[in-house]
Amino acid sequence: MFGSKLYVGNIDFQMSEHDLIEIFSKVGKVHKVKLVRDPFDRTSKGYGFIEMTTDHEAERALESLNGLDINGRKLRVQSANSNTF
Repeated sequence: MFGSKLYVGNIDFQMSEHDLIEIFSKVGKVHKVKLVRDPFDRTSKGYGFIEMTTDHEAERALESLNGLDINGRKLRVQSANSNTF
């Protein structure tokens, strides 16, 4: 089983959860987004996690969006383990 949770790395530090939802919604329905932030100043650490509604949508997101150039940075999309969220 593939799993509907994805790790997303190399995210532009200016991107928000809303930006990630917009990008991933183009390939399927997004269930949950977690952008990892510094606990002190709340700035993005450049990675996060996306949960798609179905495993099929997650697989399609991985295939379609891994390597996508956003503001000069290529997204790194991988399957995440089930303990991520």
